[in-house]
Amino acid sequence: MYALGAYKDHRTRIQFNSTAAQKRAWSLESLVANPVVANTMVDTKRKVADSVRWARLEDGPRQSVGSFIQAMQRDDCSAEPPLYIHDVLFVGPRGSESATHVDSFGSNFWMALVQGRKRWRLVHPNDMHLLYPTWHAGSADVVYGVDLASTDESKGDSLCPLFR
Repeated sequence: MYALGAYKDHRTRIQFNSTAAQKRAWSLESLVANPVVANTMVDTKRKVADSVRWARLEDGPRQSVGSFIQAMQRDDCSAEPPLYIHDVLFVGPRGSESATHVDSFGSNFWMALVQGRKRWRLVHPNDMHLLYPTWHAGSADVVYGVDLASTDESKGDSLCPLFR
């Protein structure tokens, strides 16, 4: 089982062994209350505007699951759904986002939004060149010059004239 969470500019992936006992419903509070889980150290990610990494996410600080969850809850993320019954959870506060990216590593999954809004922008494979992709030596990650999350279309047009 693993969970991916975010607060401010940090994202993390938490990985545990999958057992029948872990298939029971759980909450963020139950994770913090479990010393094995709460004391597990995890690597975090943070969004960096000029990053050349996938989705412009760079390594963040290493911290315990418990401190990550407590910091996330202090950052106005206390309105959580009461139960988590699936083996994957994406958690993020208001304003969480990632840069334009392609989920190219077989990460096929269903997504449900419990609260708030999520904007999806789909681009036909034949139009990917209009996003000004850049590949960097030593990395399979693609970085795009067009930020589809931006609402300032005039800025996108001036910097990337093919994208309209």
